Amino acid sequence: MKLALQHAFKNQINVNTAIRPEDFLIGQGATNKHHCKVEMVEYLGQNRSVIGTLDNMEQVAFRTDEKITGGEELELWLPPERLLIFPKGVSTNG
Repeated sequence: MKLALQHAFKNQINVNTAIRPEDFLIGQGATNKHHCKVEMVEYLGQNRSVIGTLDNMEQVAFRTDEKITGGEELELWLPPERLLIFPKGVSTNG
């Protein structure tokens, strides 16, 4: 996959990005910070599934074990190493 990303960068090929819901962290991070308004919280036992809206009006889904409520405003961040990047048109299946 690393070679595919290098090829995409050198040839200006578009990429898709993905973020796993459990990779978002609540609190202040050094990079990739986003203000979020919590719209919905679903209790799942040990953790919560959350839907929120970012300042740019994009919706985000994430999971947390922290106790939060609908309407709450918080800061989310994503450690850069957790961002998944896939060149468009490249299969990730064996």
